[in-house]
Amino acid sequence: MNKKFWIAVFTAVYLTGCTTSSQYYWLDYEEKLYDYYHKPAKKTKVVNSYIDALEKADKSGRKLAPGLYAEAGSFMLERGDRARALAFFKLERDAWPESASLMDALITHIEQDLEAKK
Repeated sequence: MNKKFWIAVFTAVYLTGCTTSSQYYWLDYEEKLYDYYHKPAKKTKVVNSYIDALEKADKSGRKLAPGLYAEAGSFMLERGDRARALAFFKLERDAWPESASLMDALITHIEQDLEAKK
């Protein structure tokens, strides 16, 4: 066979192997998480950006990766916003049924805490 053919085949195989495809939408989770923990001055901006990205992803119809709603709930819980944390934990449970036992425990705990403060 001719040399050009093999170069074309090799290039096609190589480029196919280099693509990154995910069945889930990850936003720019790793970058935001790194900034959250390693750049404390940007913490509030990172959380706000993360929440905005989640809302845009919901509207796009793409399936978010497991744990992204739970992470947002954790951010809200750390801020003291229990109502929003509760909403994100419920979204995680609904999107990922395999997380239900953990999310239900968190949801129950937050709901009990909110009831006690009434």
